[in-house]
Amino acid sequence: MSENTSTGGAAERIRNLLSKKKGPKYSRYIDKNSIPGYKEKQEQLNKSNKIDDVKTALENDPNAPNWLKGGLYSEEDNPNGLAEKSEFVILFPEYREHFLKQNFNDISSLLTNSPYYLKVNLNCKEGKIFIETSEKTYDPFAILKGRDFLHLVARGVTIEQAKRVLEDTCFSEVIKIGNLCRNNDIF
Repeated sequence: MSENTSTGGAAERIRNLLSKKKGPKYSRYIDKNSIPGYKEKQEQLNKSNKIDDVKTALENDPNAPNWLKGGLYSEEDNPNGLAEKSEFVILFPEYREHFLKQNFNDISSLLTNSPYYLKVNLNCKEGKIFIETSEKTYDPFAILKGRDFLHLVARGVTIEQAKRVLEDTCFSEVIKIGNLCRNNDIF
């Protein structure tokens, strides 16, 4: 035999040893079918009508409220309103003051009317927008949607595009990138 076959045989044996899958210790000595209840448990796990996630469980539950199933949060879900008043302050730069003064009626009418019922105040001297819940506010998440809407408008996003944040299917995130680079010249 040549040299290639002798080294090829050793390499082949090593590949065979490495390719063998190692199971749990002593698994080859245990007959799983002899364990009481093992077959029944496997059949239950393999059933096609099992519940995969929480969403399917909620869809099949007749007692679950509509907003948990992905529907809208309505006044019937919270008829007494919110227990506490929430408020946020949003700062805006001086160059946005003129735009906010011109469009403040549109912004406030959008947030004060149904379904949000939020109070909005503009303070140009301090450069702040105040947003707070009112007695009519029933959706606990409405204040956060309104805050995100005002953050976007204060940062230069148009009102039409920022309005999308008020929908349940959309959200926004403002990422501050000032500290991502050590060298400001390169940044």
